[in-house]
Amino acid sequence: MTQVYSIHSGNPHICIFIQSCSDTLNVEDHKEMAVDASQYFQNIGPQYAPMMRLFLGLMVTVTAAYDASFHVKKPIFKRGVFFASNVFYFLNHSAAGKRASEYMTHIDADTQKVLWSLPDKALFRRASLFVYPHIEVSGNFQVTFEKDEDQVDENIVKSKYIKTLHEGIPSTVQNVSVRIIKSQPLKSKYSDTVKMDYPVMTKFLSMIHHVTPHEHRKDHELHPGFMFHVHGGGFMALTSFSHEPYLRQWVTHTNLRILSVDYTRTPDQHFPVQLEECYQAYKWILKNGSQDLGLHLEKSKIIFVGDSAGGNIVSALLMRIIEEDKLRRPDALVLAYPAMYLEFSPSPARIMSTLDPLLNTSILKMCGDEYISKEEELNDPSHDAKHNPYISPAVIPDDTLKQFPPTLISTGALDPLFDDAWYFAKRLEQANGENGVSMHVYDTLGHGYLNLVTLIPEARVASERISDWVRDNVLLNEQ
Repeated sequence: MTQVYSIHSGNPHICIFIQSCSDTLNVEDHKEMAVDASQYFQNIGPQYAPMMRLFLGLMVTVTAAYDASFHVKKPIFKRGVFFASNVFYFLNHSAAGKRASEYMTHIDADTQKVLWSLPDKALFRRASLFVYPHIEVSGNFQVTFEKDEDQVDENIVKSKYIKTLHEGIPSTVQNVSVRIIKSQPLKSKYSDTVKMDYPVMTKFLSMIHHVTPHEHRKDHELHPGFMFHVHGGGFMALTSFSHEPYLRQWVTHTNLRILSVDYTRTPDQHFPVQLEECYQAYKWILKNGSQDLGLHLEKSKIIFVGDSAGGNIVSALLMRIIEEDKLRRPDALVLAYPAMYLEFSPSPARIMSTLDPLLNTSILKMCGDEYISKEEELNDPSHDAKHNPYISPAVIPDDTLKQFPPTLISTGALDPLFDDAWYFAKRLEQANGENGVSMHVYDTLGHGYLNLVTLIPEARVASERISDWVRDNVLLNEQ
């Protein structure tokens, strides 16, 4: 049974991550364990929720099939081998477990990005419209900004983290795409700003939809506030669209707009480009949102939201906003299974990654290394994941944490990143008291469950509890 636990135990003064350089996890040391993992992959453990267990089993099958088809060159044959291999490995768990565990030992960023990007293929996108909760608006608009050497506050310029803020931006003019999701139709005067996804299909589904998008709300009026969302995907994969299963649910439950940033992913760009793009997107929304999107910023509530890698970025973004004190601070922060410490150091939960088919040890290390860019880290101390809070928000200074808004952290007890979430929650509690942070822990869920709300009942409950928290603790507390 899914349960929610409190966090009022443990010592936040003791860092849960072993920080000695000699104690960093070594993927080579885990290859022997990966052989044993193949036995585990054959029959994913019973500690997961039933549908979560089914999903992870399918992940093993798909991973094995993907590896089998990877070296096939011609697209038509590649697809054929992939689908045939899926059938074979679905029927042969032993072979699937062995092949998937072998794949984990020679994984690289480009191949993993392709695998994780499958939900964003056109076929999956179109099919998802019939499964996701119905909403009226889902589309993108472009934010254009210029690199500004004077945009960083003087006290930040003088810090050793200067390159985390603007020097890493590779060119003068930048563009970043932002998705707007809302439950009510877009007014015609704003239609030029937003490019809708599948407008004909969306209109058709709107006509035949028998359950209104307001079915879960007593108040049908669109709330003036918005969620500023940064999606996960290991910094390298997925988009705002592939996170719509739960974003649409939140829209229907809270009547808020959601603005989700499609930052440039690795390995195309590395830190700090992603942080800068999210900063500029938020800055643009505050400046132009009223005129171009119809936002009522003067009387709105703003909630920062990030899952997994997005939780890392949005926490670093909040730190920057607090440190610079130039932009409006959000009224609340929501983090779902965030990656808060990117130094590849052991912790109790991270040891589980050896047997995790979604966040395997190799994958965890690869995602962090690609985001930081290990070559940069060797030449530039500002890219030190142990000490730079813009890279590892788990080490954000206490004085900054004391200025964080009310925060909710949602995570699964079986997530290899559980310790990241727990440690950050304890530090927030130490800084702001018990009322400063809430933590929801689900004992049968692993990583990434919000994307599975249409498949896993426990994940849907977890998602609904997030929107309930936003409604009860943020929206209903308006003055």
